[in-house]
Amino acid sequence: MRLKRIDGKIVARKIIAKGIFLISIDLMEDFDNFAPGNFVMLNINDFENILSRPFSIYSADKRNIKLIIKTVGSVTNKLFKCSLPQDVSIVGPLGNAFPELKGNNLIVSGGIGIVPVFELTNRIDVEGFFAGFRTKEEIFLIEEIKKINNISSIYISTDDGSQYYRGFITEYLEDYLIRNREGDFNIYACGPLPFLKKLWEISRRFNISNIFGSFETYMACGFGVCLGCTLDTSKGYVKVCKDGPVFSLNDIFGE
Repeated sequence: MRLKRIDGKIVARKIIAKGIFLISIDLMEDFDNFAPGNFVMLNINDFENILSRPFSIYSADKRNIKLIIKTVGSVTNKLFKCSLPQDVSIVGPLGNAFPELKGNNLIVSGGIGIVPVFELTNRIDVEGFFAGFRTKEEIFLIEEIKKINNISSIYISTDDGSQYYRGFITEYLEDYLIRNREGDFNIYACGPLPFLKKLWEISRRFNISNIFGSFETYMACGFGVCLGCTLDTSKGYVKVCKDGPVFSLNDIFGE
């Protein structure tokens, strides 16, 4: 994908859940159309010695892009606390995209992993949308998901049981698959590495061959130079930024 650096300004910021905030960036040039799974590398122009960071695209049009960010380190904290408007630059859209398959599509997200799969719900018919969070204070985007007409059912869990199903969303998915064994499913997912591996193990037990995951890893460049996002797979090393971030989980965890 062609690399394109665009200058812009963060013009708005809104807290949407505990430790989660949305930023709106007005851009100086047109932003290319993005596909579900694409990301951008974001740089804060006024801060020295800070590398760019990758963020999944929540929504975008020609001259504006919106990102949803979790505060986990120095860069995300600076984005949360900086005065607005704040000069930034982005490179993107980067990475590959989720395949858009027909059939019984299931989407499964863990925490901030709901962001990369959000746009996918606007592109495919979804039989079931599964979203897991640690606690009710960290739930976000569910009201937006409920407004999307092509989602048949929504399943939500919290690890601590503070709201909705008590337990991991992977357990909720297993219960669903036990009740619907006759379905021929496609699974799309995003979340931490152990979460994706657990989903792959579930897919093996239920003979689901089409399972795709967007991986969350550290990145410093976004186009395969720094090697910071390398994954050791059963088929050799892959670079999440250049070869992904979306992979068939069979290629990552399979023999």
